[in-house]
Amino acid sequence: MELLAKRETLTVNEVARVLGISASTVYRSLWSGEIPSFRIRGRWLVPRQGIAALLKAGASLTSADVHEEFRNREPRQGSSTASDH
Repeated sequence: MELLAKRETLTVNEVARVLGISASTVYRSLWSGEIPSFRIRGRWLVPRQGIAALLKAGASLTSADVHEEFRNREPRQGSSTASDH
């Protein structure tokens, strides 16, 4: 683990462990731009500072902010709500 503390970038699997999410969720977040990243020879790398900023920004959100964000999202294709019936 000491090597991880010295490196400036994290791999997809390392980011998944740090954030407590699956690697596939990390990949979706990389493609969408939610997680700052870059690619070298096809390998995704995430700057450690980018994860720190992401965590800091997330920590500053209130539960009301999170609920508001979900309320304003477009429904996914194929999903239905109770009001659709």
